[in-house]
Amino acid sequence: MGFAYDEILRTLAPAARKALVRVLAVPLVLLLVPVAHPWTYLPSGDGGDAPYSAGASEAGSTTSDGEGGGADEPPPPSEAPATSEVPSASVEETAQARALDSVLEESAGYRTSVQSAVDDTSTCGATSGLEQSATTFREAATARGELADDVPALTLDQVRRGPDIKVLLQEALRLSATVDTHFADWATALDDGSCAPSSTTQQADYVLATGDANDAAASAKQDFVDVWNPIAETYSLRSWRADQF
Repeated sequence: MGFAYDEILRTLAPAARKALVRVLAVPLVLLLVPVAHPWTYLPSGDGGDAPYSAGASEAGSTTSDGEGGGADEPPPPSEAPATSEVPSASVEETAQARALDSVLEESAGYRTSVQSAVDDTSTCGATSGLEQSATTFREAATARGELADDVPALTLDQVRRGPDIKVLLQEALRLSATVDTHFADWATALDDGSCAPSSTTQQADYVLATGDANDAAASAKQDFVDVWNPIAETYSLRSWRADQF
């Protein structure tokens, strides 16, 4: 075969011989390229270096504007986050919540007067007198004790956690009344003509009022506001701190 090929070339004219070499050489080159570089024609999805890009669809890729390049089918609807609508409170429900808030307002008024009396008693009654301070304390103790007694009668059947709220508030008011009573005893004990501003806070009844009794009352009030404030917010009522009522 090689001999015949050489003989044919020798019998041809030089110009024809060159043309024949070109014609036979081109197919030979094309056959050798895949052998020398076998990865050149591998599709990217079959082991090549450029796999399908993430998120691209076979029907057509999506541009940054959200416009698809494929079929005209609309995209599937996205699922909106579930929302829970809070129903508006009824007139009766709101009235019940406001009735409880008014109890807190009343107790807060007594707390303000008690604070003023504490300041005056610590200076041996320099402003209003120890007797008046003692009266203020006892009036607050009586009033807050009565508020505590009246709490169970409040109607809170429409208010969330109504029974819990009543128990917590009654305990907070009862313990506050106990503190007021200790303060009243403090002012009375100092009103013997020998009061010294430098030692008023060392008196035994003052220590009782500001010690365990005060801690118990403060803890009970905090327990109450922790439950009540989130509920009060739903009725657009004020939030309370433990030291405000």
